[in-house]
Amino acid sequence: MLSDIKPSPDFDVLRRALTRQGALERATMLELKADDEIIAAVMGVRDAHAAGQIEKERWTRLLVQFWYELGYDAVRLKAGLDLPRTRIAADDTAALARAKREWQSESEGPIANWAEFEQYPWPTANDANFSQIELAGRILPEG
Repeated sequence: MLSDIKPSPDFDVLRRALTRQGALERATMLELKADDEIIAAVMGVRDAHAAGQIEKERWTRLLVQFWYELGYDAVRLKAGLDLPRTRIAADDTAALARAKREWQSESEGPIANWAEFEQYPWPTANDANFSQIELAGRILPEG
């Protein structure tokens, strides 16, 4: 894996950068997205579709280790709450490909008028699954 790297994450640096609180001693390290295939390859997981096939606890531990060992000041996780949206799909031509690659439509959204707003299946707080975030909170390294 990445054993030669000596990470020194510091969420405080990221927090101060985002809130514009004073000069920073270094640039913050933050990435908003890394594909599961890239994470799996960097972490030595053979299957390109690892996130869907590895139990959630092991995958969460790999995510924390990935973001930490690459020197990021934060771990990107989400609360298991997928909102319905308009997506476009195409064949994936990347070296670490999945069958299809999807992205958000930039020309059409799920709500275009008041009737669609009223019919939208709005989730509640009870619909969210925070288990991955809770686990990560227990295993995060210092910083």
